[in-house]
Amino acid sequence: MVPGIGRNGFFAAALVGIVGAWIGEMIIGPVGPSVEGVPLIPAIVGSAIFIFAMYLIARLFQKNSRKS
Repeated sequence: MVPGIGRNGFFAAALVGIVGAWIGEMIIGPVGPSVEGVPLIPAIVGSAIFIFAMYLIARLFQKNSRKS
């Protein structure tokens, strides 16, 4: 979640933040402080959920590619 660290850098971090904010607000709702209309707590929680889901999907594809 830190821009510049990892293979994809800023754009991947921005995409994770946007999708995470959307997921977090859908699950938790607008809770806590917000910046420019984006609630921070749901954005952080949603980003963590999104990153974890992407990790699980990547592991699934890695296991399937090793079998073939």
